Amino acid sequence: MMAKQAGQVLGENGRIPTLMLVIFFALISMAGCLLTFLVTLTSAASPETGTFYELVPLFAGLMVVGLGGAVMTILRRRFRIGWLALLGLLIVWFGGVGLFFFGGTAVFFYDEPAEFIPNFGFAMAMCIVPGGLLALAALALYGYSAWRSRPPTAQHPVNEAGWIQPLKEQEKFSQEDD
Repeated sequence: MMAKQAGQVLGENGRIPTLMLVIFFALISMAGCLLTFLVTLTSAASPETGTFYELVPLFAGLMVVGLGGAVMTILRRRFRIGWLALLGLLIVWFGGVGLFFFGGTAVFFYDEPAEFIPNFGFAMAMCIVPGGLLALAALALYGYSAWRSRPPTAQHPVNEAGWIQPLKEQEKFSQEDD
C-alpha cells in the first residue's frame, strides 16, 4: 500500500522530481541570463552614473549552474545514478560553480589600481581555486558514479568448436595408435 502511494507521489519511475529539478535549474539559468543582459544593458546605457560590469561573472555563473544541473538531472536515469547521490553532487556543483564565479566578480571589486594584485590573490585563494576544485570534484564523482553503475558488458561464449574439435580428433587418433 505504501509503495503504491509513493509511486503515485513520485510518478512513473520518479519523473516528477526529475521534471521539478529540471524546471528549477532552467529557471536559475534563465534568471542568470536575464540578469546578465540587464546589467550589461544598464551599464552600457548610462556609463556616467557607473557601470556594473563586475557583476556579469556572478550572473554568468548562475547560467552555468542552471545548465549543468539540468544536464546532470536529465542524464541521471541514463547513467542509473541514485537520487541521494545526485542531490549531493548537485549541492557540491552548485556551491563550487557559484563560488568560482563569485571569485570572478570579487576580482573586480577594488578601490585603487595598486590594490588589484592583492585583491586578485585573495579572490584566487578564497574563491576561484576552491570553487573550481569543488566543481571538478562534483563532475569527477558524477562521472565515477556513471561509470560504476553502467551495466556489465556481455561476454561472448568461447567458440569451443573451433579449437576443441582438432584436439578431440588428435586424441582419437592417438588412442587408435595405442
